[in-house]
Amino acid sequence: MYICSLCLIMSLWKLSESGFSFHCPVQSHWKHRAENNCGSVDGYFCLFNRNEHYFTEFCRKPPDFEAPGQKLIVAGSSNGTLQGADCNSDFYQPFKFLSSGNSRCVYEKSYCNGEGLVTSSNGTLENDRSCRCDYTRGYNFINQPKHRCYCVPSEEDCSCHLKICPSNHILSPDYECLNENEWKPSFHCDSISTVVLSKDPEIPLSTDKSSMENYVQANRKAACVAVLVVFMLILSVPMIFVVLPILEECLCRMKRKHTEVDEKIASLIAIEKSSLKKQIDAIDFEKQELKGKICKLEDNIEKVPYHVLGKICVHQIVHAFK
Repeated sequence: MYICSLCLIMSLWKLSESGFSFHCPVQSHWKHRAENNCGSVDGYFCLFNRNEHYFTEFCRKPPDFEAPGQKLIVAGSSNGTLQGADCNSDFYQPFKFLSSGNSRCVYEKSYCNGEGLVTSSNGTLENDRSCRCDYTRGYNFINQPKHRCYCVPSEEDCSCHLKICPSNHILSPDYECLNENEWKPSFHCDSISTVVLSKDPEIPLSTDKSSMENYVQANRKAACVAVLVVFMLILSVPMIFVVLPILEECLCRMKRKHTEVDEKIASLIAIEKSSLKKQIDAIDFEKQELKGKICKLEDNIEKVPYHVLGKICVHQIVHAFK
């Protein structure tokens, strides 16, 4: 179990290392970084290192360039041999690649993810991806593109709309409404043989397998993370069964202590209440005795003759003035 956990930790560490490694500055920060590190923009390089599989930056003069459709990468030491490499599948480079200000091919290819759009061609190293409206679902171009059959999103409007054909008519590959019985043997535009349809807007509609492969590749890392998280949860289940009884025992002890404290408090309250009641009873008893004595004294006073009471009062008054 500990070996599996160690392997899992190492895998997550490698994955996080690849996900949070150094990346070259964006265009808005490139000049500041270049002048701060190398003193000038022309002498600053930030390129992908093919051997170490991460981006590296260094100072070197003069700036270098590569042919259209290519980019520069580090093939030797971190600031040594440079060589050309093809643009990534989702990027293209229509002009010479210059190391000053660039770490990859400059343009990202367009996505055919608008309503009714499908991929006509994935483009080339020097050209953008082209799209077309999916006639098999009744879509046609709103504005006629430069080319009759497809459009380039980076150069023109590729919006599609639903074209309503008359009864018993079907929209053809040339975007014409044709009678089912008058279908042509061939068309100027190619037929759409395979269309990948998805409710997920992030999955582009495509006429070939390449877009789906790009989508799968782009989401492979997310899938790996999900698998590793599930694996971690599976490994943590035994730990839960070990920790849970301990937590239950701690909770029981806390509950017992709480009950003992409550019982002690209740006992102290009962003792104090009993003591207070005894004191009240004693006071009441004393009051009753005092009342009895007062009543007895009043009875005795009534039995004394008035002339004796007068003498007693005069005697008390004379005694008070002395």
